Amino acid sequence: MNAMLFNAGSLLVVGLIELYFNVLGYRKRTVRPRRAGLRAALLSAVAAGLAFGAILAQSFDLRLAALLGFAALFGAVAGATSGAAYGPPSAVNGGLAGVLAGLAGTVLGSLFFGSGTVVLVTALLFAGCAFLIQRAADRAPAERGSAAAGKARHRAAASQAGRRAKTGAAAAAAAKPSYRGSIVLGAGAVALFAGALLLQDRLQLGGIGQPTSQVAAMDDANDMQVATIDVTGAGFAPKVTEFQANAMIKVVFNVKASAGSGLKIVSKDLNFSADVKPGQNIFLLNNPQPGEYAIEVDGKGKAGTFTVKPAVKL
Repeated sequence: MNAMLFNAGSLLVVGLIELYFNVLGYRKRTVRPRRAGLRAALLSAVAAGLAFGAILAQSFDLRLAALLGFAALFGAVAGATSGAAYGPPSAVNGGLAGVLAGLAGTVLGSLFFGSGTVVLVTALLFAGCAFLIQRAADRAPAERGSAAAGKARHRAAASQAGRRAKTGAAAAAAAKPSYRGSIVLGAGAVALFAGALLLQDRLQLGGIGQPTSQVAAMDDANDMQVATIDVTGAGFAPKVTEFQANAMIKVVFNVKASAGSGLKIVSKDLNFSADVKPGQNIFLLNNPQPGEYAIEVDGKGKAGTFTVKPAVKL
């Protein structure tokens, strides 16, 4: 429960920081040089999307498609509101950049085994990057020739008013915004979303930083050994579990959403085969004998080991 509250709080902090800097950027749009303001808006949306996606993937045990969808939605809102101060094209580009960053952050966050350390580091990095981005925008030098350009625009506007009927069509065509960058960003977002879903079985989701071994805990009240093993997209976590002989074994296979569905855990050494569903699956093994017993997720090539050691004589 505490971990869930911490993760949810981290997501809220990312959202509030991005909202604050979006409002700040809108208020300073007439003070900052336009290029610096646009750059800050885009980078802020990208940083927020990456952080939100990574923390989201660490916080909730959902299918990858759902995580990608939520992260993309946040990135779109954050980016669009960030770039809206500089016109519709900037809002569209900001939204698509936020979507792309949210998708990338989700994939990167999914590669790590669930850990509060990953969430904390991600949140702190985002806060620091967001501050530096805004600080750089505030210190950006004024654009050269901005005053002269402003006077030229005023003269052009006055001249245009005199010959509006003659040049109206040409002026409208020249002022038409270009969305080439939006097309590229949109194509990149679609490619990343589709690629992540198609390759998720090869991405070893949850594989980075996962524990490699554990020793089963003894439940003296029930005279049995208890061990919980997560089943992730990267296989068993941990891969090796140690038990003592001559005491019943209770194994809880906690199947994560990243592992998929319709799974079966098998062991030829134990003459064991059972279907497992998402969530906790409890199995009991009676009177284990010393030795090493291989287990695997059938058809996935994900292997683990039960190591049963001789009972300790007191």
